[in-house]
Amino acid sequence: MTIDLEPFKIFIDRLREGISSSIEEELSPDFMDIHEKELNFYKPILVKGEASVVDQHLVLRLEAEAPAMLLCNICGKPVEKIIKVAPFYHNVPVQEIKGAIFLFDQVIREAILLETPQFAECDDGNCPSRTEIARYLKNPNTNKSDDEGFLPFADIDFK
Repeated sequence: MTIDLEPFKIFIDRLREGISSSIEEELSPDFMDIHEKELNFYKPILVKGEASVVDQHLVLRLEAEAPAMLLCNICGKPVEKIIKVAPFYHNVPVQEIKGAIFLFDQVIREAILLETPQFAECDDGNCPSRTEIARYLKNPNTNKSDDEGFLPFADIDFK
């Protein structure tokens, strides 16, 4: 599978004179390169932002919205989550950009993955199957000292 990198290209020479370039793309989720059953990006990802050159640095201001399918940690059913990446900045010295073309696919991919929740639960956190596993979970109202086991240094005062 080949990924179309054209929408991720920023041409540095077009930004030389203080001109900024607007970014507004609906990108195929293929660039995320995620092949897991627990996480799937299956709808177009919206990316907005701006690129400019300031003091010999390419400065990107980007934000994104990425629909993802995760599995509920309780029942295992698919749960759709919209992963929102708040506006953030990324800068790169212009002299480090080879060929005067910068690809921001990995920058936005990393930002989306950092915002992806580790756990998901269906029904907005109220999975109907939660009652079935409740007996296997620790009751938060139990006395902690009963469950902690032997604590040989519990009586030491570290003042």
